[in-house]
Amino acid sequence: MAIKTGDLTPNQFANFLLASVVAGAVASVVLCPCEDARIRMVSDPLFAVGLMDALVKLHREDGVLALFAGLNAMLAKQIPYTMSKQVSFDVLTSFLYKFVAALALSDQQECDAQTRLAITFGAAALTSVLSCVASQPGDVILTETYKAHGGDAGIGAISGRIWRTQGLGGFFTGLKARQAHVGGIITSQLAIYDYVKQACGLAATGSH
Repeated sequence: MAIKTGDLTPNQFANFLLASVVAGAVASVVLCPCEDARIRMVSDPLFAVGLMDALVKLHREDGVLALFAGLNAMLAKQIPYTMSKQVSFDVLTSFLYKFVAALALSDQQECDAQTRLAITFGAAALTSVLSCVASQPGDVILTETYKAHGGDAGIGAISGRIWRTQGLGGFFTGLKARQAHVGGIITSQLAIYDYVKQACGLAATGSH
């Protein structure tokens, strides 16, 4: 595969960020009621039979707005997660392909399968680290929000309590475990995504 590289312009980078922010925000709105229902069913196994039953009961008991009580906390997690996951992979693969091209690995400037594999998995692994680190504070805040009776406490109050009792490190509690779990998911997702694209005849992410 021939390597075609180009510098990422500020406008392109801004567009990547905007797209990821919108995607993260929409995902937060969709996920918020489901997360509320999940937490309620975990805390009270007899609350409902299945997700739809739980959503109906929550709506009947607390109203539709209560289903989005944890939205701010969900946004604090999902937007950094989506931004770092999507944008980092594009930027890192583009940088690595440009770096490989600069090395002039062959007279034909061709990128062989082994190099593409290394670039894809290397960028995916780095992306997983960045995504987990960027979204871990939001994940901690989200967990504490739903512990506080389904999102009754604001993220400002929860963040202040974490800072006072645990300091900066409190926002990264459980990072290693989440990195092992979510990091593996992100790495495999992005790698599969990139190779399916190539199998369908599309260019590898970042290669043009």
